[in-house]
Amino acid sequence: MSSLTPFNGTKIGSAPEALVRHIKDVGRPLTIRAGQMVVLHGARDRDIYYIERGSFEVALTARDGQVIIVCDLGPGEIFGDLAAIVEGPRSASVVATDVGKIFAISESEFFEAVAPRSELSFWFMRRLAHEITRLTEKVFELAALSARNRLHCELHRLCVGLPVADGKVIVAKPPTHETIAMRIGSQRETVSREMSKLSTQGIVQKQRQGLVVDLDRLSAQVAAELGRPLDV
Repeated sequence: MSSLTPFNGTKIGSAPEALVRHIKDVGRPLTIRAGQMVVLHGARDRDIYYIERGSFEVALTARDGQVIIVCDLGPGEIFGDLAAIVEGPRSASVVATDVGKIFAISESEFFEAVAPRSELSFWFMRRLAHEITRLTEKVFELAALSARNRLHCELHRLCVGLPVADGKVIVAKPPTHETIAMRIGSQRETVSREMSKLSTQGIVQKQRQGLVVDLDRLSAQVAAELGRPLDV
């Protein structure tokens, strides 16, 4: 999925410059604190948000209190558009994981900018297709893979876009074992146990600069488990 680039080298998840200018011109700037909930699952508001800085988690909470992290969002991305499209309740909650700044724009103001311009409509169409593909991959992993294999896939995703040197990647700020467990639908103890095994095998090593991942070996392991390379 990372190979999808709409135009001008813009990553599929990042809003095009013309749209960003419009959002900043008419939108409301909001300073966000760590832990703040921006969107509540089930709410009926329809604002759409653009992330200028900060990081956010899209999450669902089960009746028993278990939290499932659907994905992470960062600078340049938008969220809240799905509820506006289907004219329904929010499909998940969005919570800030650190301090940040976002812009809120009404659904009408957003679509007034996107609908008349073919290049923005094309980007938006591809963004939605990207989301469908990503979620389909996650559903497959939850249904078909063990927690161990899902962990390997998640670790591989952490490495995407990071510099590779001698087949290795440094994840400077790796998520906690508890957070990884919430991302893969498992338990913290399971993640800790499997991470220990990967460390013994030399595939991951916790060092001062962060988590060092042998991406060559991890990629080969993930491909063997899936029967194909991971589509990220």
